[in-house]
Formats: sequence, structure tokens, C-alpha cells
Amino acid sequence: MAISTSPPHLVRLRKSFESTLPFITALLIIPFFGASDLSAQTSETYSCRIWFGKVENSAMPKPWLTSLSDGYGTTSIGMEEDGCSIWFDTDERVILSELEDRASAVGYTVFGYTCVNNMDDSTFGEGVPPMPVHVNTGDETGDHARYAAAKAQWINAHPRAYAYVTDPEQIGTPHVK
Repeated sequence: MAISTSPPHLVRLRKSFESTLPFITALLIIPFFGASDLSAQTSETYSCRIWFGKVENSAMPKPWLTSLSDGYGTTSIGMEEDGCSIWFDTDERVILSELEDRASAVGYTVFGYTCVNNMDDSTFGEGVPPMPVHVNTGDETGDHARYAAAKAQWINAHPRAYAYVTDPEQIGTPHVK
């Protein structure tokens, strides 16, 4: 049996401290883990594509892109090669009426949009979505097959919109099926 050379009140204090140390450590550490988990669970990001057209022939795309960037706090934004679709990433939910207001203020009209939730790959959109794009994954045969199937499905679902894509002057608007 070891004989303690410490005064009795220090021995009691040390034993009390040793028994509560795991509890105190947990109280100090848990809030940090909880805060980081909570912020990660509530932060959603969306990758969106908008299909639009000019209302005024003089409309320039830069004010439209700036309006979207400022309004949705985009992390990246750009115009697709077709000149009628914009892509952007945002952490705000997109609403068609807001897009239409922003577009009309700078001489454009919005036909529709589609967004992908980057956390769970769910999609949402309103109006006539932009035509599918070819995605290069390195599997040329598979990429072409996926694009052809998506394009055929889009044309079947939106025949009036496809007629607008092939000749926008003749049709006027893709909204009517």
C-alpha cells in the first residue's frame, strides 16, 4: 500500500478532478462538432440552367448575367454556346417569377429553368427547361447515347419548344405546346 505524501485535501481534489475530467472534456469539445455538422447539413447548393430569349434586339447579355449574379449570389456563371442558355451555381432556391422579373428588366424573357440540388441530386424547375447538353465523361459511345436519348425525350415532351429552337423567328414563343 502506497502512502500518500500529499495533504488530504489535495488528494480529494485530484480524485474529484480525475472523475470529472471526461465530462468536462466532452462539454468543451461537443459544441464544436455540433456546430460544424449543423452548418454542413443546412447549406444546399444548386447548379442551374436557364433558357431565355431576347425581347429587344438591342439587349446585351452582360446586364442579364450581372443581375443573376447579384441577385442569386452565384459562385460561378456563364453563357452556353447556343447563346440562349445560362448556367450558374448558387446556394439560393431559384423561382421562375424572380427570373422573369430580372430578365424583363434587361430586355430578355425566360422560357424556363432547371436546377440540380448538389447535395442529393434532386432536380426542380419551372417552365420549359433548356434543351439537354452533351456531357463528355470520356465514354464517347455512352455520352452520345445518353445525349441522344435526353434530346429525344426533350423534343417529345416539348415539340413547340423544339420548333422554336430550330427556327425562333417563325414560332415566336416556345411556351405553347
